[in-house]
Amino acid sequence: MAGEGAAVAIPSQPGAVRIDATVGAVTGRRATRVPEAQALDVSGYRVVSDITLPHENYYRPSIQLRCRDRFCPMSEAWPAQGFDLAVATLRVRVNGEQVHECDFTGLARAISC
Repeated sequence: MAGEGAAVAIPSQPGAVRIDATVGAVTGRRATRVPEAQALDVSGYRVVSDITLPHENYYRPSIQLRCRDRFCPMSEAWPAQGFDLAVATLRVRVNGEQVHECDFTGLARAISC
């Protein structure tokens, strides 16, 4: 993992990365087998980026391509109160340039319980 604004070293080979991002839920407590009705009973959210080296195998990428030091930068957490995931837009910038944007409409699974 890496904190917000942390530098992430990109290996010289292949020299390119793919950045995916999502919103991570901050539970603020241990959570195992949480019932669906309580799944969004969280204390906050944070942006979680998933940095990946390009690879051919979509379904089973090599650990070396996905699990590298600092390849999972996360923002600081913000409170859940007053934040509505259903209308949120997620934007990721690298060195000030926007590289990713998505919203949460049309998800395969509903975000509200």
